[in-house]
Amino acid sequence: MSTLNINEHLLLPALLILLASTANATTLTVRCGARSGLTSIGAALKVLQSGESRGPSTVNVSGACHENVVIQGMDRLTLNANGASITDASGGTLYVMDVEKSSTVDVNGFIFNGGKGVFCGTNSACTFAANTFQGSIGDGVSIFYSFGNFTSGNVIQNNAGRGLVVHAGAVVRTFDLKIQHNDGGGATAIAGGNLTFFTSSSIHNGADGIQVLAHSTARMDSGFTIQDNDGHGIRVESASEASLGEGSISNSGGAGVEIGDLSFVWFRGQVTMTGNHGGTDVECLPQFSATRGVLASIGTGTTNCVEP
Repeated sequence: MSTLNINEHLLLPALLILLASTANATTLTVRCGARSGLTSIGAALKVLQSGESRGPSTVNVSGACHENVVIQGMDRLTLNANGASITDASGGTLYVMDVEKSSTVDVNGFIFNGGKGVFCGTNSACTFAANTFQGSIGDGVSIFYSFGNFTSGNVIQNNAGRGLVVHAGAVVRTFDLKIQHNDGGGATAIAGGNLTFFTSSSIHNGADGIQVLAHSTARMDSGFTIQDNDGHGIRVESASEASLGEGSISNSGGAGVEIGDLSFVWFRGQVTMTGNHGGTDVECLPQFSATRGVLASIGTGTTNCVEP
């Protein structure tokens, strides 16, 4: 057999596989408020779930959608907004978007208004880009026992509860995330939650800026700004751990960083502390709280923490 024929035999199966996967991809268009076609995201999801396609699916959305979107048991789903918003239609009893048991769900460019916020849970993987989450009667975004990824351009603001909650072993990574003006505080990792802030994250809220509670962990990469929070800048309690790169914590109603029972904070980089009103910029509470590197990291900031 010639070299040409051998190459043809090798390439043909690969080409057939590629064509099959492309053929299974589905793209739908939703125009909320229109009189014909797909007029809601929920209607488009029903089409996808009732069809035979098992490939990746994309839903492109425009208009002002008034609905509560439920995504359950789906895979490789992308929702793209073209100036679209999704506003609660339940009177505050449901999530505006509820993702359950779904892997690889990408949500891009929406404005979410009201309801109980957005939920990603039960072994799901959700990626958010350039969205605004606002006006929830509770928390803005909740990630429960799942993976959450916030790429650049997301804003979580003006929610009655906390901005972001990472709960029950959930893992969340954020890039250039702004969490602001949430009444219940900024971000909370609780019950084994794992939260990482990369690049220039900004935290500005009522109550604490960041809470790390009940066997949870948080990592702040370089370039973070935590300012003007009504409570502590960062509170770490109940056998939890935080790691801080270079950044600033200023004008907190309490301490810049408060460390409580059996918890530990590692100051990896220079953290500027100014205008915190707790009496001490970094405060170690009883019992068995600990830090490393705080004396070298906070410059003229004050602390009662004692390191060996």
